[in-house]
Amino acid sequence: MSDTDARLKRDKSLYFDDGNVVIAAALTPTKNGLLFRVHKSILAKNSLVFADMFTLPDISPRTEAETNDLYDGVPVVPMYDKPQDVRGLLHFFYDAPSVVLSRYDPETPSKIDGILTLAKKYRITPLWDRLVDHFKADWPQTLTDWDVLESEMAIRQQARLELAEDLPFIDEVFPEPGAAIRLARDLDIQEVLPAAFYHLSRLKITQDRRVEGQSSESNHEDDLIWHRVEGGRTANWSFLSIEDFRCLLSGRENIERYLRTKYPDFSLLCRKEGAKCDVRKVSCSKLELLYHSSDILHDLKDFIPEKGHTEEEICGWCRLRVNDVASAVRMELWYKLSEFFSLPPLPDQ
Repeated sequence: MSDTDARLKRDKSLYFDDGNVVIAAALTPTKNGLLFRVHKSILAKNSLVFADMFTLPDISPRTEAETNDLYDGVPVVPMYDKPQDVRGLLHFFYDAPSVVLSRYDPETPSKIDGILTLAKKYRITPLWDRLVDHFKADWPQTLTDWDVLESEMAIRQQARLELAEDLPFIDEVFPEPGAAIRLARDLDIQEVLPAAFYHLSRLKITQDRRVEGQSSESNHEDDLIWHRVEGGRTANWSFLSIEDFRCLLSGRENIERYLRTKYPDFSLLCRKEGAKCDVRKVSCSKLELLYHSSDILHDLKDFIPEKGHTEEEICGWCRLRVNDVASAVRMELWYKLSEFFSLPPLPDQ
């Protein structure tokens, strides 16, 4: 490889004197390469692709052309992948515990995108499983987990307002849907999509996290900052494809249509003899307000609050009955999110 030495740079943290193979990452006619001198046994242990590659017997070079396939006296394996992704991959091989990711980090998709792609390409199952499990954990798979996440955000926002306004916006602490959808689509991690699309459906397209910090002649940037101060969320809409936008719009319409089919379920009559309670009027009027709600799961959770209505409007017994109906509708809605947003069925569905 003497003709390309000028374009090669050794990675000091992953260049071992006793290594018996050199990985040349992104070595192309137009890009400089990054060199990693590592051990075949480590690569083969972690990757079936490398294991198969290294089952071929080593052949001593006999010609000048063949010696060009050596670097520092050991064979060279080119990898036409981003050097930083290859570095992350090799760091996992040599020091897996050092690969630390924070829970709910909105930057997780950008941090793991490249290394996950390599893990899939080179069939590195332990790494794939570890990163995918972390990614999926940021996006609830059950309604209970969704409620827990929403509660954590509410508590953090309240603490920020009451105790320490210098704390970061919750938008900077909790998952961002645009990048999550893109990564899930690209690598076929379907479990993330229902929660990510539902969260995205609660946002306006003007609530774009790319806007803040950019010059603008309008007050849009100031509006966005205040939106985040008040606990509002944003998305990176640029990650969405045309098909993603179709799924998003379809989901919003399907949720509203689904709620309208549930009107009879909320048309209850009070069972108490001689009661003045008008549960049907209260529950149906409240349901109608939800038809254009941006967050149905939130608004169904405490459908008829304990306070706010007299016993003549709705008695305590009927309020419990209506809330049970709302809870059942809420659960069914959660399980239908994939259908509503025209997403592939989940593996367990």
